[in-house]
Amino acid sequence: MPFGRWRTLVRLQAALPALAAGEPLHRVARGVGYETVSAFVAAFRRETGTTPGAYFRVRR
Repeated sequence: MPFGRWRTLVRLQAALPALAAGEPLHRVARGVGYETVSAFVAAFRRETGTTPGAYFRVRR
């Protein structure tokens, strides 16, 4: 697995508990190393096929 993909997956895995707890998206994105919410959402969608909001609406 290329380093860039590994890093993305580690960041997203670290973000999941905060997202599940209802933390604001901008705070979660910054906390796992993204400069913008849109970059975080794009990475999340690339790996999961959905946005963070839709991901947690389905799982609740």
